[in-house]
Amino acid sequence: MDIYNQHPDFKCHVSSVGSEGEPVVVVDNFLEDSDALVESAERLEDWPIRSPFYPGVRAPAGEKYRQTVKQILGPVIYDVFGRHKEPEVEQCAYSLVTTPPDQLVPFQRMPHYDGTYPNSIAVLHYIARNEAGGTGFFRHVQTGFETVTSRRAPSYRGTVEAQVRHYGPPPQEYMKQSNPFFERIAGWDGIFNRVLMYRGNTLHSGLIPDWFRFPQNPRKGRLTMNALVTV
Repeated sequence: MDIYNQHPDFKCHVSSVGSEGEPVVVVDNFLEDSDALVESAERLEDWPIRSPFYPGVRAPAGEKYRQTVKQILGPVIYDVFGRHKEPEVEQCAYSLVTTPPDQLVPFQRMPHYDGTYPNSIAVLHYIARNEAGGTGFFRHVQTGFETVTSRRAPSYRGTVEAQVRHYGPPPQEYMKQSNPFFERIAGWDGIFNRVLMYRGNTLHSGLIPDWFRFPQNPRKGRLTMNALVTV
């Protein structure tokens, strides 16, 4: 199977985040030909994947990128996040943030998690040249949770819903820094050709800057490749 070429200056670093010590893998200079992904995104005629949670549009990535993630990043994921089984790429998509802050619904204005399964690993590949926002990781202040497991989920959701009822919804903006309800515990810039890998059940948010204007042109917007890999 044909894959994209690994960059000759591929660099990988693992950080431990927060009091729970969750690993975040940072890869710089992932692919030698990442600009080809941007060109592919520009040729897309449809972005058919819609989600009430993601503030934008998405489109399936091709098998070539899926295999690239599995072959190049799979061994790293296996070593860092556990040895339960060979990594499998479950989802893989182009993602483009297009929703301005004044159109965000309340749960899009706070950190989120992708699911409660701890062996589902998020792979986030930044391919925007404009560095339009990285990713931050957060702790929920009242519960102290930095990850949301199936056991924690009812308590976490109930506490957040109670806070919204009592204090009102969060400000009409993307979550970027700490506030009385969430503490930012780590963050990385969205540098072109950088990859972040982390458990999908960590509380995280896109750090969308105030200057960003949400263009729908993939070359000018906040374009990423997103995958979920199970181990």
